[in-house]
Amino acid sequence: SQFDLSGIYCNGKAERSEESFRKLIKEIIDNIKDYGFNTIIVQARPNADSMYPSEIYPQSKYINGSYGKYSSYDKFAIIVEEAHAAGLAVHGWINPMRAMSATEIISVGKEYRIKQIYSDSTKNGKYIVNINGQLYLNPAYEEIRDMIIDGAKELLLYYELDGLHMDDYFYPYPVAGMPFPDDKSFQKYGLNKGYKVSQRAEWRRENVNKLIREIKRTILLSKPWVRFGIS
Repeated sequence: SQFDLSGIYCNGKAERSEESFRKLIKEIIDNIKDYGFNTIIVQARPNADSMYPSEIYPQSKYINGSYGKYSSYDKFAIIVEEAHAAGLAVHGWINPMRAMSATEIISVGKEYRIKQIYSDSTKNGKYIVNINGQLYLNPAYEEIRDMIIDGAKELLLYYELDGLHMDDYFYPYPVAGMPFPDDKSFQKYGLNKGYKVSQRAEWRRENVNKLIREIKRTILLSKPWVRFGIS
């Protein structure tokens, strides 16, 4: 089952107190255990942001109600701690390419890579593309793949996760009557590398394959017992 993240992490628009949050999480975990489950999967990165204090991604709007705010305590750590104490395995979940909206990124601090890339006129529209107001990261670029991989490394470093999974948010589908959102990167890294126009889908898949291989390699080099999966 999925919970309303905003209802768990913030009570309306205000951050829950640490005491209130821990009490709620214990209740949720007790219920999960009573139903006979042995594992919980916890969202760590819904929109190129973070449900934990990250040096790479801005804290999610689901943590405090909006971007540009910072939690006073580590909610993700509490979930991992309480789940493990109850004998449950904890798997982290990331959405690799889907980002926040073009309106929301305005509130993101300039110390984060995604804001720096978005503010760079030579990268905006290439590394990050806008589809009807929704932003997506383009894995054709090594810098973007590195940011996603570094986020996975950070999760493995900070938390004793038993698994790490990525959702199936890959390339955005083209909008009817508009050019492909990754036209510029395909011209540079696809056509110039010998791919034909008819092979765009194959080229896209290979860019995703590169990302998957590097995340798997990252896990094997740091914590090889952590399970890796894709929705």
